[in-house]
Amino acid sequence: MGKCCKCCNGNERNSLSNCAILGATASYAAASLYVNVKCKDIEPILIATGSVLCATLLLSPSLFFTDFSVITPKVALSLLGLGALCTGIAYIFYFKLLAEEGPRAAVSVVLLIPVFGTIFGTIFLGELLTINKVIGCLTILISMKFILNLSRNNFFKSKEAPIV
Repeated sequence: MGKCCKCCNGNERNSLSNCAILGATASYAAASLYVNVKCKDIEPILIATGSVLCATLLLSPSLFFTDFSVITPKVALSLLGLGALCTGIAYIFYFKLLAEEGPRAAVSVVLLIPVFGTIFGTIFLGELLTINKVIGCLTILISMKFILNLSRNNFFKSKEAPIV
């Protein structure tokens, strides 16, 4: 299998993983733009439900390769909680934000997940804060400056409040 990028020093497994991450990131951006253009009249809860159900169907063949002996009731409840509560509720908020504020604001919120994951992992889980993590977080924050067009002149300006 050929490499799709030269950033992994010939390690095919890392190269494939990095390509999957890049593909998922591009898909996330494309989906945000698509939903903003094509699904303006659809309720966010319907889009979130459809997304979760579609992902469930796409991933269901992996059940044939699962060793169920390692899945305890605690693990099953944890997976259910993460899937239904965290992902399901987060998707509702995400698509609501996408409908109200547009793809730029919605994607910028998603960009902050690894930054806060790094911060919380370091504080609460005792994970090691490496220079690569710091550089990654700074890269995300600097990218957000450009994505959101943040400058001294418009940083504190707010949008007009909607008239209800």
